[in-house]
Amino acid sequence: MLVEFKVKNFRSFNDVQSFSMESLGKNEFYKETGFKKFPYLTHIAGFYGANGSGKSNIFRALDVMQKFVVLGFKRYSPNEPIKTDSFCLSADTIHAPTEFAIKFIHKNKLYDYEFHYNQERVLFEKLIYLQYDGDKTQRQKTILERTYDADSKNNYKYNNGLKTVWSANTRENVLALSTAAFLGDKDAQEAYDWFDDILKILLDDNKIHKSYTIRKLDTHKNNIQSLMQQADVGIIDYSIIDKPIDENRFEFPEDFPKELKNKILYSEGKDKDIVFTHQSTDENHNQISFKQQSQGTQVFFGLSGILLEVLEKGEILCIDEIDENLHPDLLIEIIQLFQNPAINIKNAQLIFSAHNTYLMNNLTQEQIWFTQKDKSGATEIYSLLDYKVKKNDDFIAHYHRGVYGAVPHIMGLIDEK
Repeated sequence: MLVEFKVKNFRSFNDVQSFSMESLGKNEFYKETGFKKFPYLTHIAGFYGANGSGKSNIFRALDVMQKFVVLGFKRYSPNEPIKTDSFCLSADTIHAPTEFAIKFIHKNKLYDYEFHYNQERVLFEKLIYLQYDGDKTQRQKTILERTYDADSKNNYKYNNGLKTVWSANTRENVLALSTAAFLGDKDAQEAYDWFDDILKILLDDNKIHKSYTIRKLDTHKNNIQSLMQQADVGIIDYSIIDKPIDENRFEFPEDFPKELKNKILYSEGKDKDIVFTHQSTDENHNQISFKQQSQGTQVFFGLSGILLEVLEKGEILCIDEIDENLHPDLLIEIIQLFQNPAINIKNAQLIFSAHNTYLMNNLTQEQIWFTQKDKSGATEIYSLLDYKVKKNDDFIAHYHRGVYGAVPHIMGLIDEK
């Protein structure tokens, strides 16, 4: 489970900004962790704020951190500059380091991982964990720690416990965690696996995962059909078909060997597509292709396979602008899947951004977060817990009145005559 995330000097974030999944444990929507520092965690966090306030940058920051860890050696060739996206509204930050820090629980361990980097190199990196043994004993272990020092061997100071083979094989533009996992260290591998297998991030340009859900239909047909029927889009069944392979996607010379050409074209096998059967008064004209479906139906179908896997395996699903193309009532159903302990038995988490305030009625105070720009143009992240909220307060009404901030200030868009 995700516990806390911090970011500094990335896109619209200047100073350190953070959000936490920590719960006060005062309602039914929490998980007991067994760790003294973070005894309770919530399953949902929803971010609200005006357009351009920095909501999406939270998800982009998580995405960049994940890719830096998971891609490892594949991301950069030796001596290649690291891609940075610093806060650009201050001369002090353009060339300053970007910093990421994250806490998460995985396999009864509370991990604390942090790294800083600029275009030239990783400047600092540290991974520690607390081991929970089911009693009051909680052992802390440092897996790795390195700090850039031009006067040291290999330009880095390493903690005493770091294996020599890690330091010798870790390039300046690669994380030691990636190297240690690649070299087979068990503790590093478990932390790496959390980034690779548990954390799922859907940004605005990759929400339609049709092929992913089609693959899931073999084992989750009934559940996916049930979700689609709850969405009330008129779909009663489906058919999986082989998608014709476009033989013109590659340009081959006229004398190119036919056998080799077919091997290249069909090396990945045939793509699968789906045709939906809809409710209709004419049984001979009741099938509609995926492309003919509404954008909302396409998004929800692509999302359904991921939703089921996340809930089944206890993963973390981060969705930027979850309310795009989906009806509010359908979004509430998604939220309730994560809130329901009978369904979310593996303690999966959902982190999303939205503009639809209708969803606030289904969230608790500790699950609502806001983003707002300060006078310097930097994003601030803050929680509804920062406000004194009474038991029967209407979150939606208060938010629209500007009580919590994070709303657009619209003035003079239309000239009255």
